[in-house]
Amino acid sequence: MKLVFVLSFVLIAVALSAQKEVQEKYLLDLSAKKFNWMIEKQLDSLSIYLDERVLYIHSNGLIQNKEDMLKDFSNGNLTLSVVEIEEAKVRAFGSTAVLTGKGSFSGIINALSFQVKLLYNEVYVYDNYKWKLVSRHANKVQ
Repeated sequence: MKLVFVLSFVLIAVALSAQKEVQEKYLLDLSAKKFNWMIEKQLDSLSIYLDERVLYIHSNGLIQNKEDMLKDFSNGNLTLSVVEIEEAKVRAFGSTAVLTGKGSFSGIINALSFQVKLLYNEVYVYDNYKWKLVSRHANKVQ
């Protein structure tokens, strides 16, 4: 009887671990898609991905909500042209996940070219059968 209990426990632990790995891989892919949507100005896809209360904290200290972000992309104030992710890792905690990444970003903001290397955190929440970005914070690195 004890052996059945131990085996059941081990099987459940293995299944939960595998499920967490699948979640983490999914979120890495979703974050990469987000950058492509920004580059390609696929604002409908980007809008679905962003939570209504998202805060986007830029490396220069600017804080934007969802409406501000979408508006800057749609009116041309912000154009993202290249995103090269060097590393990214996700830590899932039930219905919340934190992605930490590092990469190089270039584009145009307010008619000025930029190229910057960033460390960034993205916080996701699983709600109503989908993952949403609820917070993003970036810092410049050398």
